[in-house]
Amino acid sequence: MELDEKAGLICVIWELFLIFSAIFMPSVWHAFLWLLASGNIFLEIIGVIGIAIALIGFLIILYYVISYIVLALVILFTFGAPALALYYFLGLDHSIILALVIAVAIILYLVETRAVRVEHHTVTVGLNRRYVIKR
Repeated sequence: MELDEKAGLICVIWELFLIFSAIFMPSVWHAFLWLLASGNIFLEIIGVIGIAIALIGFLIILYYVISYIVLALVILFTFGAPALALYYFLGLDHSIILALVIAVAIILYLVETRAVRVEHHTVTVGLNRRYVIKR
């Protein structure tokens, strides 16, 4: 992990810590409410900003939690349901063999379509396709 990735991760973790502390610690809420009712306009604005940041952070976290739950369910039903059906239909041994055959076919397809090398005056694009370069 490089330095910029570490710095970004530290910033995100620090923001989450601040949001969670504002949401779940009663003393922080008490301080915000005290600032809100202090009578000094500057302290009231700080209290309103603190409460707004905590509520907005809570809504953002709630949005991401719901999004990730929906994404996990979509992935489960997309890949899990057919895999479970094949497992019940074929049994464990044949399901593993079928999964290995599909994986090998995908790997061979990717190697066949992505491999390009230059040999003297011939460009080989895969195992069976060669193109001659005329100079």
